[in-house]
Amino acid sequence: MVIDYVTFPSEAKWLADELADYKINIVYAVLLVDQDTIVTRDHLRPEEVQMGERSLILLDEFENDPELRPENKLYTQLFTVEQLPDIIHEIMNNPNYIVNVKPA
Repeated sequence: MVIDYVTFPSEAKWLADELADYKINIVYAVLLVDQDTIVTRDHLRPEEVQMGERSLILLDEFENDPELRPENKLYTQLFTVEQLPDIIHEIMNNPNYIVNVKPA
């Protein structure tokens, strides 16, 4: 399992291609929230690790990345911390999150 804080579709595809010989699935889900939620959550972090404007820039980059399929996006602003197992279950069991690998 690889969990990366920020991975764009091209990087997930590269990883899938590199590991294609191992006959494993690469599951790629981008957890997103709306702008208000990302600002609120960023302000909850200790000041020294807040991302500030960078969090909005990254949100915009993901929202406008032409390679990011809508089915790889999972909006989480309406989920609670207690629902984390539900989020993980969705990601692990929904085939829409699997990245296609290049043909061998």
